[in-house]
Amino acid sequence: MRVWAVMSIVAVFAGILVLFLFNPRDGHFFYPPCVFYRLTRLYCPGCGSTRCLHHLARFDLWGAWRSNPFTVLALPYIGAHFLIFQIKCWTGRSVSPPFARPIFMWLVFIGVMLFWIARNIPVAPFNLLAPPGS
Repeated sequence: MRVWAVMSIVAVFAGILVLFLFNPRDGHFFYPPCVFYRLTRLYCPGCGSTRCLHHLARFDLWGAWRSNPFTVLALPYIGAHFLIFQIKCWTGRSVSPPFARPIFMWLVFIGVMLFWIARNIPVAPFNLLAPPGS
């Protein structure tokens, strides 16, 4: 199990390094385009996430927030699950994940759906949720 823990840590740091060094706006081939946006010209909840992570890798919280506020809000939760995974791999102890109750999952689902709809409304203030320059 410790091999998976080390590999996941290396993968996270490699991803941060790539995001730090290569701006998604420069059109690098390894950054995938959003298929949903290409087909519909509507923003999915994840549109702008790569740019958001690029800004976070450069400690630009405002740029990250402008690119995708939902990603910024989700990262502490994702980080907590990554930490739980690391604890389990290194100690063998199982730790219960935060906010694992079904009601929380439903609230997250509803939040994602509302964000998805709101960021596609082309009037203020909803248009502020769209990724800049898309």
